[in-house]
Amino acid sequence: MPKKKKSEKVKRNIEHIDENVQVETKKQKRKKLSNQIAEEELTEAEKEISPNEQIKLLTNEIDLYKDRWLRTRAEWENFRKRTLKEKAEWIMNANEQLILEIADVLDNFERALESGKDHKDYPAFYKGIEMIYEQLMNLLKKRGLTEIETVGKEFDPRYHEAVANIESDKYEENIVADKIQTGYILNNKVIRHAKVAVSKGKSSHRDTENTE
Repeated sequence: MPKKKKSEKVKRNIEHIDENVQVETKKQKRKKLSNQIAEEELTEAEKEISPNEQIKLLTNEIDLYKDRWLRTRAEWENFRKRTLKEKAEWIMNANEQLILEIADVLDNFERALESGKDHKDYPAFYKGIEMIYEQLMNLLKKRGLTEIETVGKEFDPRYHEAVANIESDKYEENIVADKIQTGYILNNKVIRHAKVAVSKGKSSHRDTENTE
């Protein structure tokens, strides 16, 4: 390629680059000018608002947020009251259903007591009462109630309440030897501890006599 043509090409490239630089520079200047105008307009707008008007605007904004907060609080309070009311109604309905089921057992008790007034067959009377007791226990078991095991089991303060310590030839020390009052578990929760008498082992006096 002749040197003259090559030189002209380089010159055109330089001119093209200069034109691009000039275009970019103009764009930057226009952008900077626009930003300055916007800032000046904003500053003028701020100057036009007096301190009292600014306080009023801020007060209105505070009142708006306060109103929203009060509304939210009122809605939450209504929700809480409604939930408590629904829970109370649910408990009342559940208790009502349980009482109605127990009422059937009470009817059987009344019949048994009425028939036992002039009845001389006590074994049959006892059997009737026993059947009613079983009916009641089966009803409560369906509701999640179970009896706490006692006699022959190791004393466990999670389930048992020791009301006496007794000597026992049958049970070793710290084993429940007798049940004083039945304890109950409702849905895996102890609602009444079983009152028990705990064995303290054989009598030392008897051991001495046996040795002699």
